[in-house]
Amino acid sequence: MSKHESATKNEVFTDGKNIYWVIITGAMAIMVLLLMLFPQNLGGGITSVFSLMLWWGMFGLFLFRYIDKKGVVGFIAGSVLGMLIHIFAPVLAALLQ
Repeated sequence: MSKHESATKNEVFTDGKNIYWVIITGAMAIMVLLLMLFPQNLGGGITSVFSLMLWWGMFGLFLFRYIDKKGVVGFIAGSVLGMLIHIFAPVLAALLQ
């Protein structure tokens, strides 16, 4: 039996090197990015700079932990990337139209 087959559900999500955390946070970071490209009829709550910094930072954290690097460095790098995405989102939206 492999490690994941013998682990209970709770043990799987407490493992820091779990690929599921990378997939879940990456999907959420991409979803927030895509929401930035749509018209903002209800306000920009989910697409605020803090939201982008949080989700891209969490994606960086879990990705760096998965590849055996320091998670804090990944969180900082992801947060900076999220901030840059927020700054350059109007340029990206104009290019896609």
